[in-house]
Amino acid sequence: MSSPSSSGSPSRPPPTEASADELRRLNTLLRGRLAHANTELQRVASSRSATADEQHRLSRTLLRQTHELRVLEDLYRARQEEMGRLRAEIAALQEPEGPDTGADPRVVCLESRLRQQEADFRNLEARFDQAVSERDVLQDQSDHLAEEMRLAGDEIKQLQEDRNDLDRARENAEYELLLTETSLARATETLQQAESQSARPVETSGEASPI
Repeated sequence: MSSPSSSGSPSRPPPTEASADELRRLNTLLRGRLAHANTELQRVASSRSATADEQHRLSRTLLRQTHELRVLEDLYRARQEEMGRLRAEIAALQEPEGPDTGADPRVVCLESRLRQQEADFRNLEARFDQAVSERDVLQDQSDHLAEEMRLAGDEIKQLQEDRNDLDRARENAEYELLLTETSLARATETLQQAESQSARPVETSGEASPI
């Protein structure tokens, strides 16, 4: 008769040992990836928070700039109306002038006021144009920051999904490792018990007295 196969010899490692080592490596890898994902998520969230603070500051500045523009617009219209009124008064006073009529002091005074108003109006126009330019720059910056926040929000959402997937994979791998190590421990214990039991008859036989 042929002898039984020696494939189950205790000198060979149990088949689950390699699986346990592989699961340990997988757990280490997943923990590393999870730690990296958490770090990256924290970095992006921190960057988005800083961007939100910057946009909030910019929004306050933009609000002040918009208010200043409205004030300048009101002043702009008031100066235009004032210059129109002065021109009308000057025209009305100049109508009855004859060839020998000297300059009316009232006209001279009004013309002086008109020139001052025109100079002030030119300065006001320059201020208004500058304010509009600054407002447009601030609006562009605000729009850019809003887009950055939107993209960061999308990235955070994706990172959270990736992190959750990694966490589930890690939990599954840890559970599989626990089952494998438990099975391996039981198999080792069973093998040791079998070896111990198989050795006892040999020892008893050796101690028996010959007939």
